[in-house]
Amino acid sequence: QLMSRLKLFEGSIDDHPIDGAVFGVSTFTKNCGTSDELIGAAHADYDASRNAPAATAENQAGRDVLLVDDVEDIAALLKLRLMKNGYKTRVVTTVAGAFEELRNRIPEIVLLDLMLPDGNGRDVLAWIRDNPATRYLPVVILSAFASKETIEDGFARGANSYLSKPYSMKELLSCME
Repeated sequence: QLMSRLKLFEGSIDDHPIDGAVFGVSTFTKNCGTSDELIGAAHADYDASRNAPAATAENQAGRDVLLVDDVEDIAALLKLRLMKNGYKTRVVTTVAGAFEELRNRIPEIVLLDLMLPDGNGRDVLAWIRDNPATRYLPVVILSAFASKETIEDGFARGANSYLSKPYSMKELLSCME
């Protein structure tokens, strides 16, 4: 899994045979900041989440977002950042969970990963577009797949926007307006 992620983000592993099991990992981060800045931001987000009041219907105003992403840590961080920007966010980690949430309460926008443990986000998008109640629901694909063909396929299937991971919060918020 590490090798596929490194390849995806144009990374590399440099081994040092003299040092035994020591190796270095490099990735391309698309101007995400220095490692110290990223670590600082992660600590700040964690501290804020610990000190934030519990999310309730009374203190969560804003657009209702359904986030479908199987990487729970990333989903939790994105949920926190969306809440800070005034969005109510529900998180599911599977295709089945997405179908259940969409049947129970239609959100105002869906943020959809393509690779999910029990299927493909494309199936969720097809269901949304085939269902009269959700046909016009805005869908933003958030995916590590960034080939021209994959992006074109996402739009052809009805996505309103497509962001390749990693993306900035500014890019995401712009797509959600």
